[in-house]
Amino acid sequence: MTWATYREVGTLDPIQAFDYPENTVITALCDSLLQQQPDGSSRAGLATLDKPDARTLIFKIDPDATFWDGKKVTAKDVVYSLKRNTNKSLAGFYGAVFSNVASIDATGADEVTIKLTKPDNWLEGELSQMPGIVLEKAYVESKGKAFGTPSGGTMCTGAFKLSDWKPGASLTAVRNDAYWDSELKPRAASMVFKGVPDDSSLTSGLLTNEITGTYPQPLTTLDQLKSSDKVGVYEGPSFSSDAFVISSLTGALKQVQVRRALSLAIDRRAYIDTLYKGFARLPRTLANPGTWGY
Repeated sequence: MTWATYREVGTLDPIQAFDYPENTVITALCDSLLQQQPDGSSRAGLATLDKPDARTLIFKIDPDATFWDGKKVTAKDVVYSLKRNTNKSLAGFYGAVFSNVASIDATGADEVTIKLTKPDNWLEGELSQMPGIVLEKAYVESKGKAFGTPSGGTMCTGAFKLSDWKPGASLTAVRNDAYWDSELKPRAASMVFKGVPDDSSLTSGLLTNEITGTYPQPLTTLDQLKSSDKVGVYEGPSFSSDAFVISSLTGALKQVQVRRALSLAIDRRAYIDTLYKGFARLPRTLANPGTWGY
């Protein structure tokens, strides 16, 4: 299958991944400690979670969990992967996720314990996403600054493994026939990820089946796709928001009344009806309702 993202992938380093293209590809290649479910809850992923008290999280690594190269996932790999998030020299996106973490230690060959400074309702959900992705420590260290790039690649545990990455063209992942999770065996032989920022190219690709699917951003041809018997269009809750952010508060924009007038002058319903073809809603808060789950 060929999956389109609205731009090409920039990195395979999970701590640097903060957008749909990277997150879509990395979650096809890599597993996190916990696995997020469609309703926003989490279940066991690479590990099961035990919480003996409000300040302790104990992860037991699945004994079957292996990387693509056949090596078993160890507590050292988990500790290393989690601590990369807090390494300021790497400038990752997720340091704040660990703000209430006092320590992350291997407390056994297949056990990792996180101690908190105070109870944290946020951390568990995040460990089912990018901050919880587990990498092979030896591989990452061997690649140095090239890790996560087309020349350095990655080493993960996921249902698909990296095959080829051609910047400006596509990234190809092939089925991992030795995937450790017997409940989630991959069905496709391969997945090709392409950055397709142009509406006409995306539409043409979907109609001719050169592109199997996509998560559409604002798509001017949505009505055309909905009317085609060759394409299925599915509606669901979105995690994205569009916001007009005033970041310069000099001159006239210094006055709150001017900014308020700007806001009142924007016809949001017209944007929804034309640009989004009705597939959007007026916000009640800055955060989209879909984001509250995590």
